[in-house]
Amino acid sequence: MPWRSLLLLTLISVLGLARCKNELRERVEAEREAVDERRAATQTAKGATPPTPPPSRTRGCTTEAVQAVTRPHNDAIATCWRKVVQARGPTTTGRFVVEVDISPEGEAKFLGVKEDTVHDPDFTRCVFAVLKPLAYPLPERAACAIVLPFSFTASEARP
Repeated sequence: MPWRSLLLLTLISVLGLARCKNELRERVEAEREAVDERRAATQTAKGATPPTPPPSRTRGCTTEAVQAVTRPHNDAIATCWRKVVQARGPTTTGRFVVEVDISPEGEAKFLGVKEDTVHDPDFTRCVFAVLKPLAYPLPERAACAIVLPFSFTASEARP
């Protein structure tokens, strides 16, 4: 019987912590919104126009919108590819397809490999390191998933 009581207490603790975590998350989000509103009001009062959100934070989870976010980082991904070509030789080619699961906050919550002819774990880690921290478009309703295909040739590896 004591183990049931212990299990019950553990469950109550875990559920209580989860509820507290959600409440804290909601309070933090509300505080961020309040700070943004005050900042915009202060700038408007000073005669300045309120800042517009950067284009990468637009709403809508489309391949085109996500590619607009990733495109400026193609040079970093090409650097990842150069390392593969240096190790394997000038005739190396490859296709790498990444699935990006985007949270409602516009963050990459999961990166997965859908197709990989490169078969190089260092290359995968390098590409994921480029893609993970980007600020993706905010999904309209809930989280979404986008597939990003990359094709490489040895000529793309030249600096």
